[in-house]
Formats: sequence, structure tokens, C-alpha cells
Amino acid sequence: MSDDLFETTETTERVKELVASFKDGTAGDAEFEALRELLSAEDALDRDGVLYGIRSVGILDEERTDAAVDVLLGYCFDQPRKVREVAAESLSDIGCERTARITGSQYDVAVDARYIDNGADYLNYHKVTDLSKGAAGEKIAETNIRTEIASKIDEGEKVDDYIYKGYDPGTVNDNGPDLVYKDPEGDLIIDEVKFLSDDGNFGKRNLGKTKDGDVTQMSDQWIRNVLSEERGIDKSTREAIEDARATGDVRREITVIQNRPKDGKTVTKSINELGIDEVRLIKIGEQR
Repeated sequence: MSDDLFETTETTERVKELVASFKDGTAGDAEFEALRELLSAEDALDRDGVLYGIRSVGILDEERTDAAVDVLLGYCFDQPRKVREVAAESLSDIGCERTARITGSQYDVAVDARYIDNGADYLNYHKVTDLSKGAAGEKIAETNIRTEIASKIDEGEKVDDYIYKGYDPGTVNDNGPDLVYKDPEGDLIIDEVKFLSDDGNFGKRNLGKTKDGDVTQMSDQWIRNVLSEERGIDKSTREAIEDARATGDVRREITVIQNRPKDGKTVTKSINELGIDEVRLIKIGEQR
């Protein structure tokens, strides 16, 4: 986006003034609030200019990156298409140019989006270029989870002690979770992994159905089915999931690798309806 795309109006001039104050370091909360209040402008092009201004602040001012992301996420949904597109593009710009990683919440689902500068290098780093997308996604997700656990546990503890391997890998894709692990904070995590050539918002439509019934992955019924003895999950893992569910210490998460052009799209409302706690998006750009 460029300032040249917007006509000079009282609103866009005010946006430029406010953004300039962030560039020279003189702005603070009051200026950001003034910028956000300009979103009430009736003219659609003026609102586009304000969204672009918020995007610029998100890139310029690290202290206000999270606030800018929250505002833009709110305009990615339940808005006319043109507004959603501007908000999504602005959100993507912040992720790519400022932090490479943004976190927020949409429909009460935590969203952690990572924007990878060089997707080909990322795939090579994880040594997954010769694997199927399903296998590549699971390997990337497990590597990231192991790294995260390692950063939290005490010296002398083993990451393997937090990863459950109590299921038959041959049955995992159809019948059970891709990953089951313990968070060092005490929660048990059931994680489903998807590697998609899809640049839309991730939703229920992207989750599969079991071969033996019309049950959506990660739904309550699917988890109940997972706990049955016929699903290839051993007794210790099954009991760990059951115990965590009984105490409310279980979380459902989805890891999504998208190899489409990087954008600011996140999740649909249907993900909340499934009871998903968090979606981790890894946007690598179009690769294969």
C-alpha cells in the first residue's frame, strides 16, 4: 500500500499527521486512540486510509504492535469484503515486516501466526522436502513443540518425558491425534496438524471426517472415539487424556502450515464451535 492510493481528505490528512508523530517518537496512547477513533469515518476510502495508518503504527512502534494487530483482526471479520481485504493485507504487512510473528484472539480462539521469510529454507531446515504434506506437517509441528518445551523445562528434565508416543503411527491420521503432549504448565495438549494449499481462513471445513462415521476431527465425539481401545492408543496415553479431561486440564490445538501466498487471514467462527483453544498458523508462502 502507498499513501498515494488515498485521496486527500480531512481524515487522511489527520492519519498522516498521527503516523508521522509515531515516526518521530513523540506519539503515545492518546495518539493511537485518536487514530482508532477515526475508524468511525463514514467514507469507506477514509476507513481504508485509517486501517493503513494503524498498520503503519504496528510496524513503526513495537509497543503498539499488539494493539494494532487487535484492531486489524477485528476488521478481518463481519465487515464488507473490501474492508476485510484491507485489514487482512495490513495485518499481513505487520507480520511480515515488523515481527514475523503475531498473536491475538478471534472468536475466543487464541491465534498464533508466524510469517516465514523464506518458505523453501524453512522446509529444508526441517528436512521435510521429500515427505508428503501430512508427514511434513507433523514433523514441523513436533519439532516446534519440542523446541518450545525445551525452553520451559528445568535443566536435567527430558523433552521426551512430555511427548506421548502411545499410539500406532499407522492409525494416527484416520483415528487419533497427530500429537499428544504435556505442557510444562500442566495441561495436556491434543494437537491436530494440517498442511494446506489453501489461503482462506482456517475452519471446520478443513478438518476431516473419520472413515467409519460422520465425525469431525477434534470434536467432542471424535475425542470420545479416540479414547476407545480400538483406536490404536495405548492404555497409559488413554488414561492421561481421560484424567486431564476430568480435571479440565486438557487443551485442543491445531497447527496449520499454509503454503499459499502469506496473508492476514486466520480462523472462522466454526473453530470456536468445535471447542478449539488455539490455532497455530505457520505461513510459508507458496512452495509446492
